[in-house]
Amino acid sequence: MLVRDLTDNPLQREETHAVFALTRSHLALRAALLARFDAFQRSIAEAVARRLGQRPEGEVPTLIAALALTATRTGVERWASAESPGDGDDSPVPYVERSAELLRTLLTS
Repeated sequence: MLVRDLTDNPLQREETHAVFALTRSHLALRAALLARFDAFQRSIAEAVARRLGQRPEGEVPTLIAALALTATRTGVERWASAESPGDGDDSPVPYVERSAELLRTLLTS
């Protein structure tokens, strides 16, 4: 779901980097970004809850959503801070997939 969203709604590296930079120095912007992350996390929890037949505010859907959002956010931030490959394929998806794989490895080791 998260990777599909990034594929369907591609981010621009320079713009994303600028947004993260601005949120570090402007608390109001940081609050707005965190509110969007919170709303996105709730939508992930709702999707997980539907799939598991649980309530969205339940422990499992909430935890899975928080971990998924953290992996996504970490991957996007790393992508936004990295240099563009210059080959036209400038997507955060591989970075997000790497973050998710690292998380999966940590949780199953």
